[in-house]
Amino acid sequence: MAPNSFGTAGLRLLQLYVLLSSSGRSYSLTRLAQIFRCSRQTILRMAGQLEMMPRIELESYKQGGERFYQIDNAFSPADIEMDLELLRQLMLCRDIVSHLLPAPIHEEIGEALDNVAGRAKNKDAKSTLTSHSQAFWKGRIDYSPHQTTIQQLYIAIERGRLCDVHYQAKLSEPAREFHVAPLRILAFREALYVRCLKCSAEGVVQNTTPMTLAIHRISKVQIKRITVKTDDVEADTSHFGFWFNEAFKARIRFTPEAATFVSERQWSEGQELKTLPDGGVELTFTSTSRPEVKSWVLSFADAAELLEPADLRQEIHDSLQKTLLAYDA
Repeated sequence: MAPNSFGTAGLRLLQLYVLLSSSGRSYSLTRLAQIFRCSRQTILRMAGQLEMMPRIELESYKQGGERFYQIDNAFSPADIEMDLELLRQLMLCRDIVSHLLPAPIHEEIGEALDNVAGRAKNKDAKSTLTSHSQAFWKGRIDYSPHQTTIQQLYIAIERGRLCDVHYQAKLSEPAREFHVAPLRILAFREALYVRCLKCSAEGVVQNTTPMTLAIHRISKVQIKRITVKTDDVEADTSHFGFWFNEAFKARIRFTPEAATFVSERQWSEGQELKTLPDGGVELTFTSTSRPEVKSWVLSFADAAELLEPADLRQEIHDSLQKTLLAYDA
């Protein structure tokens, strides 16, 4: 299962405390689940843990059928003994996922942390809450315009509801409407995706193999009143790439120029790495995405050569031939 972007359970509990005690307002159960990218049950469990902590006055009330939480501001976060190492990790988690968070959510968390830093009596705590980390990315997607989409998907996941989504897979193609049961939101290579099951308009699951939709390509989400019974499908993070194909073995030879980069990383479970006499390496790993293996090999130019599977090797050969024709024109 893909790790939660907000870190360990302890870090998420600390983040929940910081948000509730420093913002000066209450949050609904649904909103907290959206902010922390977890289930309502997880928020309920963390709220129960906060209630058991001494000197923390967690206020809880119902309004309009929704549960709300707030921590009495009369109790300062500076009065709690903070684990400085946890706070450092908290800042690191926020910074490394900053490009994936819609701006309003990122700002809410940042304001809560700033409030803690301003009210902390411990000078070490103040310095800890100063950011010393930064994320770099290629081709960042601005998720601020898609915040409503993310919120709607979370609500549908929590309530097990059928959704009508308008999705444009390619710029050159018209948008299509799908009836889906969202299962989980995933982060993968600088982008957010929703894992879902394709259904009929009546909420009958049509394909037990989940489909993956890029959230930034969804233009509209409409939650229906139909509940869909699904078994949550865990994300398979043991293989290279997304789940486009059946698992297959790929064997690639890398030159000495690329060997260090390749050998430092884990590409799939059970991968094999063999050092070659010239200083290069030969990598064998398992993938579930032929397109991603192909594009990955081509990204190395002449520093990588796909040896197996043979049919994918032929695809790369054909692509390179087309590239040569394009540059000869």
